[in-house]
Amino acid sequence: MADKEQIEAVYKDYSAHWTEAQDLPKSRQRRFLAKWLSDPQLSASMSGLRGLKEDNLRLEGKSVPNVFRVEIDGKRATVNDCSDDRMALMRNTRTGKVTKRFGYNWYVADFKRTRKGWRMQGNELRKQSCVGRIS
Repeated sequence: MADKEQIEAVYKDYSAHWTEAQDLPKSRQRRFLAKWLSDPQLSASMSGLRGLKEDNLRLEGKSVPNVFRVEIDGKRATVNDCSDDRMALMRNTRTGKVTKRFGYNWYVADFKRTRKGWRMQGNELRKQSCVGRIS
């Protein structure tokens, strides 16, 4: 499999499964997320999971990636995604009420080739709309 396909596969697999980390014991979350992430994104995700739990929040639903650009420069790569997050939401675990719904979000993810394959090192949410960038 070519680098571009490997990177997209890692990104899409992560998008499909990352919320499952919320249901794992803290002792297993890092190893689970390390299938797709490396530091600093891995540590940032662990911190984010702690913050959600402390705030009694839970992410639910699913995101559908719409990768519209992958740029590779040697051992580094960047993925641009216009993720359809309309089926994702945030719920208060105490009240059961939905606290936030999502739309389309533009993510820019940085990847690095490691001994274990391509891993995401960073993921930034852009403020601009990405809707016109997907077909």
